[in-house]
Amino acid sequence: MLLVEVILPRLTEDFPINVQHSKPMTPLRARMIADMSARNLGSASQASHLRACKRFAAWLGRSPETATPDDLRDFQQHLIESGTSICTRNQTMTGVKFLLRVTLRRHDLVAEVFSLKEPVKVPLVLSRDEVKRLLLMARA
Repeated sequence: MLLVEVILPRLTEDFPINVQHSKPMTPLRARMIADMSARNLGSASQASHLRACKRFAAWLGRSPETATPDDLRDFQQHLIESGTSICTRNQTMTGVKFLLRVTLRRHDLVAEVFSLKEPVKVPLVLSRDEVKRLLLMARA
């Protein structure tokens, strides 16, 4: 059994529904979960998207339904400045983008979400003279 299956039970498996939470689920979170389930997203993807939206809402200090283009730009800048890796930042923004595009249907805000590219590591290339010297040294 995979570790992910132990930590995040699949949605199709039976697990206790009567778990008491300190806070009731918000209607927005319930809608997002329903949207993700309807699109057959895996449990790990759903958990990741929900975590991303929770992070965005905590940073925003209010419901993501009220977000503005400036809020999105500032949040993305916050992720970059706080040292979040490119991979984590892109994963976070993918979750926020799902919320905006599918659940909230805020296509005007989706246009504000951008992805960062991982820098391509340039391989070390030897000059012709360096190759000649290397080959001469190998023959000796």
